[in-house]
Amino acid sequence: TRCLSDWSSDVCSSDLIERLTSRSALQRVAAFLAGHCTGERGPISLHLPHGKGFIAARLGMEPETFSRALAKLRGHGVESRGQTVHIADMASLRRLSDPA
Repeated sequence: TRCLSDWSSDVCSSDLIERLTSRSALQRVAAFLAGHCTGERGPISLHLPHGKGFIAARLGMEPETFSRALAKLRGHGVESRGQTVHIADMASLRRLSDPA
């Protein structure tokens, strides 16, 4: 298994496969956004660290699927415009990202 340079080696292989296959695209995008925020509550704004195509590939999905997941997150208080994402409620986003 080849991993991206900013993923630690312990995340590769089975753990990476588990995370990509046990969550829906919506949950993976929510987890990615939640993982890039330091606050527990919203509202929070963040600048995406990479282009949407790169992030989509990292999350194991097509760019179109990533865009659709971002659009569905609007119903959960997440708005995106270009590389900037506004999150109204971090606790809600974290709950959504949990596959359980």
